[in-house]
Amino acid sequence: MNLDFTRLKSISGDVAVNERSSLTFYPSIEREKEQMASELEEARKIQWRYAENTMKTNQLRVDINKSVNKGVSAYEILLKALECIALMTNDPAFYNYNKRKLESRNL
Repeated sequence: MNLDFTRLKSISGDVAVNERSSLTFYPSIEREKEQMASELEEARKIQWRYAENTMKTNQLRVDINKSVNKGVSAYEILLKALECIALMTNDPAFYNYNKRKLESRNL
């Protein structure tokens, strides 16, 4: 009995038919698998960074509330608020830029 696998080639680019009518798998499947694993690892890192930032922003919000109740200077509260926004938006440049601008104004 001779099986005809010629139509498989048109179905999937990762499978081909050789002379003995057996399936041959290309290395592209391995590359795709490695790429997916890499993307999954990157997604895990992003998720972990997001969770860390969420915990930090929650603590900063508590600190801001306590600072307001204690009568801490508006400048110090503003710096905490800027840091909180930078963490929430994952934009550390926002905090650094605005902190430098405030320091140059001698507030």
